[in-house]
Amino acid sequence: SDINQGSLFHYHSIIVTWSSDLTTETWRREFLDRLRKTVEYDPAVRAEIVFQAGGKSYEMGIFSSDNENPSYDLEKFERRVQDRLPGANVELRNIHGALYRFIDDYNPTEFKQEDYDSAPGREQYAKQAPLGRQTIIQFVRSEEEEGVLKLKLNKIFGFVMEALKEVGMEMTIVRKYTVGDGGVILGLSPIGNVIVVWDGREHIDVNLFTFSQSVELVNTFKTAFQKSCDDKLVVGLRDDQPRGVGRVVNFLNDMI
Repeated sequence: SDINQGSLFHYHSIIVTWSSDLTTETWRREFLDRLRKTVEYDPAVRAEIVFQAGGKSYEMGIFSSDNENPSYDLEKFERRVQDRLPGANVELRNIHGALYRFIDDYNPTEFKQEDYDSAPGREQYAKQAPLGRQTIIQFVRSEEEEGVLKLKLNKIFGFVMEALKEVGMEMTIVRKYTVGDGGVILGLSPIGNVIVVWDGREHIDVNLFTFSQSVELVNTFKTAFQKSCDDKLVVGLRDDQPRGVGRVVNFLNDMI
């Protein structure tokens, strides 16, 4: 009954299950999760601790109610068990909590911007001096491209030179090196530099620095690079950041 359920979890209670087969004995997790949902509101948690020893894995499921600091207690428990079982790997993998309780008379303290000391931030903002833009672009094979790309270092070198030509970066020093199955391409010019790393398969990292902080220049380089490879490579990840002195965190056009 609801009364018995309430009395069972009214005080601090701990229920533990043990499983030696993590694929066929999922009902133990479901049982503990049913208890968590029965209590409904915090403080109530279900945790999973995995033991690995002798090439086998075991899972201890823990349900805890009416404990205000379950995360800290579970972490302490994990360390104590690890100390007693030095030959095993003990890992607290998951902690699932219950719903937060609604507070009818909740009256939080609100702070205004002027309540904080912004002098250090303003000082850093005024002293920073952005000098250029660094962009790291990861090119990966397009999902629409079927088959192997059959990339070669000389072919990638051509892609890079075409893209640099498109943005007006004339290299004064250019080097390319074969490294394992892949390679590295280095280029220096008075207006910036480029480092290209190829993993020997279908992943290319481009590290482009320009004293010009124009994002259009980088976009033009990216488009030209992809056009050179017939759009068989797409951008998997891109990261732009300012470079300069004075703990720079802004581009020049952000400060005007």
